[in-house]
Amino acid sequence: MIIPVDLEPRFVGVQQVAKALGLGRSTIYEMIQDGRLASVHVGRRHLVAVDEVDRFADDLAAAAQS
Repeated sequence: MIIPVDLEPRFVGVQQVAKALGLGRSTIYEMIQDGRLASVHVGRRHLVAVDEVDRFADDLAAAAQS
């Protein structure tokens, strides 16, 4: 199988999610625990789909406009 060089990541770690959303890691872990942010576990890591991060950011923006 050949993997394209320009392949974007489909999942990111908690640190990257926190940076993208401008929140702390603890806040991201709390959001994962209470179900506001979906994640998968791979080994000891929590990974969040990039689409999930986008959805969450869109929901925040929509709530801010209401």
